[in-house]
Parts: sequence; structure tokens; C-alpha cells
Amino acid sequence: ASVDQVEESFVEFVRDASPRLVRVARMLCGDEHLAEDLAQAALERAFRKWQRIARGGNDPYPCVRRILVNLNISRLRRRFRENPTAGIDEDPPRPALRRTPTAWRSRERSPS
Repeated sequence: ASVDQVEESFVEFVRDASPRLVRVARMLCGDEHLAEDLAQAALERAFRKWQRIARGGNDPYPCVRRILVNLNISRLRRRFRENPTAGIDEDPPRPALRRTPTAWRSRERSPS
């Protein structure tokens, strides 16, 4: 495949797959701007390997989505290494009191 054909197929893929990649990234990270950055980084990496990814006429989307997921995992690992307590609540929520039928019966029997 010529360079022009490779670039053309990649541009077409970007046009079709970008919204889906941003949606997946948003589900992974919860932030619109970060999601766009992750999708862009995944597309940049995919372009470097595009001839291999798009070879054989297979759908390249799963491969690029995997790149996106791996980039997010690397981002989270890097963040955790920099701040090991990031994302840990200082006051964890207490478990809810279980309201079982046995607990209700024992409560009904006890004098108030």
C-alpha cells in the first residue's frame, strides 16, 4: 500500500472511530478533556503502527481501543506511583445497618 493509501485509510478510521473512542475513554476516566487527550494519544500510537493494525482488512477498532485502555491503565499506575494514597477516602463510608427479619423481631420483643 502506498503512503497516500495508508494515510487515507487512517483518516477515514479517525473520522469514524473518534466519537466511540472518546466515549470509551470518558467511561474509563470520567473527564471529558482527559478522555479527548487519551483518545488522541491512542490514535497517535495507532498511526505509528497503522500498516500492521489495518492489515488484512480486519476492523482496527478493537486494537486501537486496547491501546486506549492500556494508556489509561498506565496513566493510573503513574498517578498511583506519584501519590500512593490518591483516591483513598480518609473517612471510608460505614456499612449500612442490615435490616433482617431476625433483627426486626428481636427489636419488637425488647422492651423500650
